[in-house]
Amino acid sequence: AILLDKTPFYAQSGGQIGDTGVIKTSTGEAEVIDTIKIMGEKFSHIARVTNGTLKKNQTAEALVNRRRRLNAARNHTATHLLHKALAETLGSHVKQGGSLVTNERLRFDFTHFSALTEEEIKKIENIVNQKILEDINVKVDVLPVEEAKKSGAVALFGEKYGEFARVLSIGDYSKEFCGGTHVGATSVIGIFKIVSEGSVGAGLRRIEALTGEAAHNYFFTQNERVNNAAKLLKIPAEKITEKIKNYIEESKTLRKNLESAQNRSGLDDAINKKININGVNVVTHKFGSEDAKALKTIGDRIKDKLDPCVAVLASAEGGRVNLVATASRGALEKGADCGALIKEIAPITGGAGGGRPNMAQAGGTNAAKIDDALKAAKAWLEERI
Repeated sequence: AILLDKTPFYAQSGGQIGDTGVIKTSTGEAEVIDTIKIMGEKFSHIARVTNGTLKKNQTAEALVNRRRRLNAARNHTATHLLHKALAETLGSHVKQGGSLVTNERLRFDFTHFSALTEEEIKKIENIVNQKILEDINVKVDVLPVEEAKKSGAVALFGEKYGEFARVLSIGDYSKEFCGGTHVGATSVIGIFKIVSEGSVGAGLRRIEALTGEAAHNYFFTQNERVNNAAKLLKIPAEKITEKIKNYIEESKTLRKNLESAQNRSGLDDAINKKININGVNVVTHKFGSEDAKALKTIGDRIKDKLDPCVAVLASAEGGRVNLVATASRGALEKGADCGALIKEIAPITGGAGGGRPNMAQAGGTNAAKIDDALKAAKAWLEERI
């Protein structure tokens, strides 16, 4: 930890990270990896000696990492524009609930009762970027606290201030108490892009955003992804959305056709294994991963082909057992009752269910017992038809 009598380094505070850089003396050099406040207002440079040695009472040259500082300043000034844009878009109830400003991104917490819509996010981005394009002068004044409040400067709730306070003014657009580093004009921010918005607590939302270099890299990466996708699809980039929509529709059609083919294959297999009990065609069959709705559809097709008929169908879908029983009118006249049948066999698979005499269904948890349940269904029908 290196302490200087005065320093150009910014110490971590107000949500902004501390500066990094280099401290040189006549006998050595150290890399500053962070700057923090200790013992009240003293600045401690957390450093790693990279050459020679540093001694007490030496004259030092302090060199801040300017690029990193500038990126942090871009993000910090952007948080003030964001705060104002949020209030304009969502309402005067919006208040800052916390922030983090780094050289890579900004994070801003604010009070609001619901998730932001895409339209609201777009409007907020547009407001901030418009203010950036307007190249508004950014000014910092140190004023007595009461005078600063009377001037209209917004103080952070819960923040303690001394006799004087730094006030950041972005033209006539925004005026807030702030102790961080900032750009001299909004145009230096370059561009502003919101990358996420979500909840961090009851009535508290969080936005993460990029500016300057980070935003440029974000857009460059996104553009590269779009171009790579266009190359894979062998189409111009501007037609990607249309092409993906077409692929989605084609995929849905192919999936339906595949399911239909699978159902037809399973249907034929089930019908071929039918048995006759007292003049009623009985079909018991285990399918793959069809859901209950698909089993009902298959059961209706079996009834159409085999009246009088009782079909007891089963499947294992993601570890869950589906059981469906359906009976034609002719089978009902001979004593078939699907509701009673399902109640009898469902417990075998660790489930329960019920329904009407002509249609019933159940869910279960033990797929290994499906064959036993279907055998029990045959036995039950042999006794009652």
